[in-house]
Amino acid sequence: MRPIARLPGRRVPPGYAQLPDYLAPGLDIVFVGINPGVQSAQAGHYYANPRNPFWLLLYKAGLTPRQLRPDEDHLMPAFGYGITDIVKRPSRGVADLTAADFRQGRRVLEEKLRACQPRIVCFNSKTGFVNFFGPGVFSRMLKSSLLTQAGQKGPGARKAGSRGARRTSVRTSQCRDERLTQQMGLFQQPVRRFGRQEVIIGASQVFVVPSTSPANAGIPLAAKLRYFRALRRWRDSLTQRGLGVTGRTNPQSLTPDPRPPRGHG
Repeated sequence: MRPIARLPGRRVPPGYAQLPDYLAPGLDIVFVGINPGVQSAQAGHYYANPRNPFWLLLYKAGLTPRQLRPDEDHLMPAFGYGITDIVKRPSRGVADLTAADFRQGRRVLEEKLRACQPRIVCFNSKTGFVNFFGPGVFSRMLKSSLLTQAGQKGPGARKAGSRGARRTSVRTSQCRDERLTQQMGLFQQPVRRFGRQEVIIGASQVFVVPSTSPANAGIPLAAKLRYFRALRRWRDSLTQRGLGVTGRTNPQSLTPDPRPPRGHG
């Protein structure tokens, strides 16, 4: 598959300030975006584009008692939440980011998340999740899950499970090759599902919601709200039981893949 050609003039001019991280130890949820858009960079606040429903979804899902304004993003830790991005450099779109941007962003963000150890890390897009964990994250998740199931069912099942793992791996690889696209060297691998993911980051569990970006208007607001409400219910369940990562039945500690996305050395 050929990478999509970079459109001229799409890079954001220098001079836009990077948005600060709003992080603290022991938060319930840290929301992770890909990188700031132009309007957020100009305003100096997260999700400042009036067409981005992030703040509305937090309120409608019951995660905040009222709808916060973008210029109130600094209040997030007071509600038990943090907010940051994988890549701190603003751009007009994901196509303007490079593999080097993501490589550096993954390393720095993982250090931050392991330091503050939130209960849940919520990626605000499938693309952000895939580009944080790296190419092949779903193949690794499937393989680990199948091996665990085979080990629980005994020697005979392990042999069958091994065959099933190989078949699944082949199907997954074929599906990925057919469906993913390379856009400026970024891995656009499809996520099997939104919601809770079978991976952890340090002591933090992982959740994925549909991107709230205006560019993701193909997913209706009501559908996005369902996942934000599911996130709130999971948060409530963990906090009521006082559970962090110990509440997982079988978490897979997958660290971000150090390899760059395809198309870059």
